[in-house]
Amino acid sequence: MVKDLFEQFFQEHDGENVEFSDPSNLNQCMDLAFSWCDFIGIPYSSIRHLYAYQVFSEPTTDTKKYFKLISNTSEGIPECGDLVVFGQKVGASGHISIANGIGDLKTFQSFDQNWGTTVKEKKCRIVTHTYTGVLGWLRPILTNLPTALKDTIINWDDEEGNRHEVGWYVRELFGEKEEKEKLAGEVATWRGMYETCQKDGSSLRQDVLLKTKEIYTLSDDKKSIVGQLDNAREELEGLRVKNEELTRKISNLGDTIQKLQTKMTVLENSKEITSKDIFNFIKSKFIGGGKNA
Repeated sequence: MVKDLFEQFFQEHDGENVEFSDPSNLNQCMDLAFSWCDFIGIPYSSIRHLYAYQVFSEPTTDTKKYFKLISNTSEGIPECGDLVVFGQKVGASGHISIANGIGDLKTFQSFDQNWGTTVKEKKCRIVTHTYTGVLGWLRPILTNLPTALKDTIINWDDEEGNRHEVGWYVRELFGEKEEKEKLAGEVATWRGMYETCQKDGSSLRQDVLLKTKEIYTLSDDKKSIVGQLDNAREELEGLRVKNEELTRKISNLGDTIQKLQTKMTVLENSKEITSKDIFNFIKSKFIGGGKNA
């Protein structure tokens, strides 16, 4: 049964990226492990840790409830469906993958995500490993595994009539009422978060519209002010031209006044000389002439 489930799981995700629990840190090895647990009906919270190596080194009560922990020994070989856990020899966070059942005492194969350096290598793929760095593996305890699994897409219509999907699949577990109710609660939580985001987005759009109107109003005010400034500049230029004309006229009047003053001085001087000459002439002619007679 596990091999059949693994083959179905492998066909769905081979060559793809799997994101399950933390959108802030996409497509990690733990996302694939979480997805595998969810696929076979085991709560993924049973292996949830900050780092992959902690799944084996720090097992919780739920880990031991749903898995048999098997340490890596010189005689051990992981079976299909086992979660193989690597320690910090392979990296600070360790690593986790899903054994496909192919292997011997030297190497084994597993279904991995985020193992490698290139974009292609980081996607889900089959990898051949040695046992270097392997802490051990977790074998699922499937005594209560349901006999049938069915894919159900959780979706709904928003207020504007648009169709939405949660973006992940829920395995409807027949006979597992508690698990189904838990999943339904998670879906309701996601939907509530989505609707809250929708409302926040609507409010934000209203704010954007108001700010846009304010910008247009300020733009119109600016155009009006620019127009008034242009008119003031034209008036100032006209006054400057008039001022230059008045300055020239004043200068010309000054020159004219100077010339007139010069002429007046000449005339006054000419008048004094003429009066004296006339007086002398009269004196010489009439007074002097009388004595001679």
